[in-house]
Amino acid sequence: MAKRVHQAKHSQTPNPRVDAEPPLDLLRSNVGLWNEWKASNLFTRVNLPGIRLADLDLRAVDLNNAFLTEAVLDGSDLSGAQLAGADLHRATLRSCKLVSANLQHADLFGTLFQDCTMTKAYLRESTLIKADLHSAVLTGANLELAHATGAIFDGAMLREANFRGTHLQGASSSTLRHLELISHGLIFTKLTSQDQICKKSALIVQS
Repeated sequence: MAKRVHQAKHSQTPNPRVDAEPPLDLLRSNVGLWNEWKASNLFTRVNLPGIRLADLDLRAVDLNNAFLTEAVLDGSDLSGAQLAGADLHRATLRSCKLVSANLQHADLFGTLFQDCTMTKAYLRESTLIKADLHSAVLTGANLELAHATGAIFDGAMLREANFRGTHLQGASSSTLRHLELISHGLIFTKLTSQDQICKKSALIVQS
């Protein structure tokens, strides 16, 4: 009898990697209800590669650990969104708002962030390899320990951004000048521009 009870309890343990059909109508029309569904389906993996979510109000949406590879989110407002651990590999987010969004540990390999507003975005330990942040606003953003090898920062606004320990080998930036960066452990090996790092004043000035 004790053995049967143990088996019954074991069978009720939820699978942490269950695939289920997420309610896309809620995601597109009612973020509050989507977040309630997400909270009640903690063990459901949101798997939406290539989904189109452009020009939507997705403020504070919970997409932690979601698979959104090659998704199209152009023009959407993702301010305050929870995207920690999300896979946005080669997704496009042109002109998105990601103010105070949480992208810690997110896979942003080759992701397109052109003209995005990412003020105070949290990108600590994210993968930004070959990401395109052309003309993005990253004022006050935290990119500490991020891997941004080969990333494009041309025209980006990086005032007071945190680049402690960020890997920027081969990163491109032609307009990094007079930027207040937290420069401890800053790695700017082989930048494609002629920028000079003034370590004492923590400013980057283009020569």
